[in-house]
This record gives sequence, structure tokens and C-alpha cells, in this order.
Amino acid sequence: MPDSSDYLTIGAELLENGNYKAAIENFNKALSMINANEITDDDEIALEEIGIIYACRGKANALLNNSNQAVADWKLASDYGNEEALKALRVSGINYTPQKRTANKTSPSGGSSMFPPSYQYVAISHDYINNGAGGVMLLMEPPAGRPQETAARFIFDGTSDGLLIRNNNQAVYLPNIPEAVRKLIRGCNTINVAEKKNYFSDTQAISKGKMPVSYFSDYYQVKVENTNSPLPISKKDYSDVRAAYGIK
Repeated sequence: MPDSSDYLTIGAELLENGNYKAAIENFNKALSMINANEITDDDEIALEEIGIIYACRGKANALLNNSNQAVADWKLASDYGNEEALKALRVSGINYTPQKRTANKTSPSGGSSMFPPSYQYVAISHDYINNGAGGVMLLMEPPAGRPQETAARFIFDGTSDGLLIRNNNQAVYLPNIPEAVRKLIRGCNTINVAEKKNYFSDTQAISKGKMPVSYFSDYYQVKVENTNSPLPISKKDYSDVRAAYGIK
């Protein structure tokens, strides 16, 4: 049975031959193989391989003009110490300071994780609105604390779930995103986030439908990162926050 190294080799050959979409498929398979096996922080070979896979996938995305996905991949690769990815970011005019990634926690699939710093993961009432121009607005009840626009971003696993990094300490887990919304997110560089306390019990506001920006307590725009990989959340946090939504 092929392992992650085999899929990486196949993907690299496809990339070299100009078959970029097939290359990405194999890089995704390589990542899924690594996520299915436990690795430790001192497994330098495995951690280096993750960096190489993300760097190669970033190059393939760049050659397909998927610039946002390419940047997201190169950032992840840089976090795993891949110097070529860091150079690619600089060539693209992006100054990025890598955050060292470790594998001392497990992902929801039970394998190694690609974790940002530790967050408080929260479940909150939310909904999505199509702005009519192919864009998405995430409407939600505000958790405790204020959003931090410089730190905020939306991570989409490419399948069904999302994670709104709201500030440096807090992330909102967003499970089971409707298929129609997923399609829009895949084509978005950014989404808008609108927060309003008790919005979902404000029948007058809901009946009006479209509300002015001034109605919301916080309204901000975040970048979308389509990772096509498990969300950066530990197995325990994943179980706990899903339980808060009533999901097993």
C-alpha cells in the first residue's frame, strides 16, 4: 500500500510534468496518510516531509493561479521549516514570520496536527447569508471578548467544517457548513463577519432581512484559508466543542 512518501513522489513527478491538479490530489493523499499515523515532535523526518508536501502543493496552486491557496500552503510549509516556501512568499511580496509547528497533539482523525497557538474554542449561534454577488457573510452571536481584525481569519477544511479565528485567544468552531455555502467559500478570498447580541431572538430584525452595518455590534472582513486538510484543533477540543453544539 502506498505511503505518504510514495504519494509525495508521485505528486512531485506530476508537478514536474505540468499536471498540477493531479499533483494536488496526490499531495492531499500524502497529507491524509500522515494524519492517519501518530508522529512525535522529535520525528524530524516526518515534520520535514509535511513541510515539503505543503510547499509542493503551494507551487502547484500557484501555477493554477490559485494564489490564496498557494500562499496558505507556503505559510504552512514555512511553519514546518521549509525554506523554499518562505522564499516563495518573499518573491510574492509577502513578509511572513513562521510559527513553529509541532505534532504533540492529535487531530480529530487521530493523527498528527498542524496547530496554531492554543485557543479557547467556542460554539455559538450562527448563520450564513449570500450577499448576492458570490460572497458570504457569517452572522453570529458574539462570544465573550472583542474580535481582533488583525488576527482574525477563517479556516475552511475544504469539506464541511470551518474555524473562525476571532482574536489571538479565541476560535469559533463552525460545523456542518451547508453545501451551498461551501461552494461560495471555495471561491472567496474573504468573508464578512457580522456580530449582534440576541440577533436570533430579534424577530423584527429578522423579518426585515437586510440590516445596515450600524445595526451590528461588530462588522469585519476576514481572509479565507482553504486548507483541504483537518482543522487545527485537538481531538479533545474537537469533541468538547461539538458536544456544545449537540453533535456526537
